[in-house]
Amino acid sequence: MKKELNKKAFKSFVLWFAVINFLGLGLNALLYYFSMPNQIEYVLVNFDNVAMISLVVFIYVVMSLLLYLAIKMNIFFKMIQE
Repeated sequence: MKKELNKKAFKSFVLWFAVINFLGLGLNALLYYFSMPNQIEYVLVNFDNVAMISLVVFIYVVMSLLLYLAIKMNIFFKMIQE
């Protein structure tokens, strides 16, 4: 049961992770194309700032872990209710 839970959670995480990143990159690319304020330009301008890049990577990793935790908890609680 634990392996099944981990497999389901990981498959769901990969799907949601890909969808969220694809939408985010697509939206930021459109904003960049139309010269509107976006996060890609901000990161590229501050690329030499190590603290800025470290913060971006840290937030990206933490949000990914929180997404995985939320999906795993959701699947776990659904299995309990059945």
